[in-house]
Amino acid sequence: MLECSVREFQDRSCDEQHFIAKLFVWAVVFAASLCPGFAYATEVAGTLGAIMCNARSESSRFPELLNALSFVSGAIICVRGVLLFRKHADNPNDSQMTKAIWHLVVAAALMSLPVFAGVIQRTIFGTISGGSTWECTPGGTNLDGTAGLDVMMQNFVKNIHAPMMILVSYISILVGLVYIVRALYKAAKTGSGAQGSDPKSIITHLVIGAILISTGTSFSDVMKSLFGDNTVTDMFTYNGIAWSKLTGSEDVANGAKNTVNAVLAFVQIIGIIAFVRGWLVLKAALDGGQATVPQGLIFVISGVMAVNIGRMIEIFNATFGTNIIN
Repeated sequence: MLECSVREFQDRSCDEQHFIAKLFVWAVVFAASLCPGFAYATEVAGTLGAIMCNARSESSRFPELLNALSFVSGAIICVRGVLLFRKHADNPNDSQMTKAIWHLVVAAALMSLPVFAGVIQRTIFGTISGGSTWECTPGGTNLDGTAGLDVMMQNFVKNIHAPMMILVSYISILVGLVYIVRALYKAAKTGSGAQGSDPKSIITHLVIGAILISTGTSFSDVMKSLFGDNTVTDMFTYNGIAWSKLTGSEDVANGAKNTVNAVLAFVQIIGIIAFVRGWLVLKAALDGGQATVPQGLIFVISGVMAVNIGRMIEIFNATFGTNIIN
């Protein structure tokens, strides 16, 4: 069924669907050559943090795979655009000009996805924060078997804190890239009549996708808007709370400080998850889902406040005059 060539297509002995299907088969083979197979994790996971780091490491090829598939899809859409131009030339009364032009524009964007994504980023943010090395190192833990419940909780949070932050940010980037590709697919339907694409949905996917793949920059911008700076406190070394005023004992104060600092560090993990979820909720709301824009904004703002929990404690102290901050 797929045995048709360009010449046969031009002679009308093979229809367009068969031609595109055959082209897709060869394109998938080409995509496989662009993105070699995945490798297994090189380190045996000993903790939950190590599992998260392995998951992040092994997912590093997905952007390359998405880029390869995007290139292949762009090539197919480009060919389809050329064929639409031919149909327009053969039958000017059945105009295919708008669809053909949009096919070529979308094909160019898909075949240069990293460049196009960068253009959208710079259009929204102006400049993008420097790239990250994505180094993932689980926190150290006390494994001597003599730890109490408080130390066990501290070990748990220390172990997963950095890996979880990196993993959530990386997932955000992957989802953002998928949104941008979906926006381009929707744009390729422009000019298709009643079944054509919705411009609002295209813009929503592009904007939210750019925000998600620029999590560091978007988070920093929201934090500057709320707090005036983008400094995040390291809660494991936080000494802001004057525990000696509450406990009256230095030994108890040290134990309370370490335990509460671990809880506050876990709040930071919840915050980065809430921040990313907020943009997903906003996208669903703008697409006409059951979610609402205020819900999304609450997730985004509360997520930033949770990540910057150290500063929030100081703000609450100054607001209510509790006088428990050093």
